[in-house]
Amino acid sequence: MTDHTATSDTNDEKQPRFRSPPYPAIPLNKAIERAVSLHEKALHHPVPVGVAAKAWEYGEKSSGLFATIAALKQFGLLQDDGSGDKRRFKLTDSAIRLIRDPDPNSEKRKAAVRAAALAPKIHAELWEKYGLPGASGGMDLALKSYLTLDRADSGAATYSDKAAEELVTEYRQTVGFAGLLESPDVSLDDAEHEDTSNLHEPEDGDDMNHVHQEPPAKPRDVPSPPPAEDAELNDIRVEFAGGKVRINAVMDLEGLEKLEQKIAAYKAILS
Repeated sequence: MTDHTATSDTNDEKQPRFRSPPYPAIPLNKAIERAVSLHEKALHHPVPVGVAAKAWEYGEKSSGLFATIAALKQFGLLQDDGSGDKRRFKLTDSAIRLIRDPDPNSEKRKAAVRAAALAPKIHAELWEKYGLPGASGGMDLALKSYLTLDRADSGAATYSDKAAEELVTEYRQTVGFAGLLESPDVSLDDAEHEDTSNLHEPEDGDDMNHVHQEPPAKPRDVPSPPPAEDAELNDIRVEFAGGKVRINAVMDLEGLEKLEQKIAAYKAILS
């Protein structure tokens, strides 16, 4: 008598797949270029996915198409409505401002660019914690360490090594393009952004049509670290700007060990 149970169990057994949290697949400057291309095809009208595919020269089921859609949604440049064959995509008012403003140096357009740069939730998080990404490789190491390890300290999901590297590169390009490197203390007005739920930069093997994403955070002023006496135990707040590091924290031995790691990273940056 043949036992089919073992074979069935083996076939049905699936290895768990690690998925990094969402992040834009392309930097902001590329996202705006994609918005311009879609505007040339659709203006401000809602259109099916096929129109976006033609505007960006993608196949209608390609991962690149849905990664581009996800990026524009995260930057607050694109919104969608409906599902399945009735799903429609439309450029947001913020995107129209960036596309149609006749003065590329107008303050309103610059403000819209800065707001878009910090619209992705992970961008706002990195900006709040680290501010300027810095010019040295040492800061890249600090960012990657945070994304792949330190986020877990607060219960947040971590990124894979590959995703962290891609995100750091994209974040640098976006922040530089938005002019935040030249104006690190810029104050961004609160603005309502479209919900960007359900798409993200894909990991290998992801189903591009069924991926959940948290909505983007509203752009906001970057707060200074709180006074040490108000900080929670081992909640280490680091602010880096202008070649100086400010640290506020209340720590026990475990916190001191974490701080030593952070200090080593910033020491490499400053040296």
